[in-house]
Amino acid sequence: MFDIVLMQSLMGETLLSQVAARIDMIEDRQQQRNLSACVQLLAGVKFDEQLIQAYFREDMMQESVVYQRIIRQGLEQGLEQGLEQGLKQGLKQGLEQGLGQGLEQGKRSDAARSWGFPP
Repeated sequence: MFDIVLMQSLMGETLLSQVAARIDMIEDRQQQRNLSACVQLLAGVKFDEQLIQAYFREDMMQESVVYQRIIRQGLEQGLEQGLEQGLKQGLKQGLEQGLGQGLEQGKRSDAARSWGFPP
């Protein structure tokens, strides 16, 4: 059983190595980058990150339009979440401060009335 798992793992690594070598042969740099990024994404389902990095250059991935789209979407989502969280936190703090100031003002007015001063 262990032999079968080891054999499948080695075959997978060999296939990954062969695919990487074939991608390196592509002359059109943009096509090479995009295909490399797609293969790396799919390889990430089966292989660990270190193995993928051993066969593919990271700069190829970063220059890919696929990679850039994923990064752009992540940044947009992060910005939206940050804004939403900031608004919620700002509203909460504003309400707390406003309530605190209102209560303090109310106490002063009550104290002034108890001494006979107009509100």
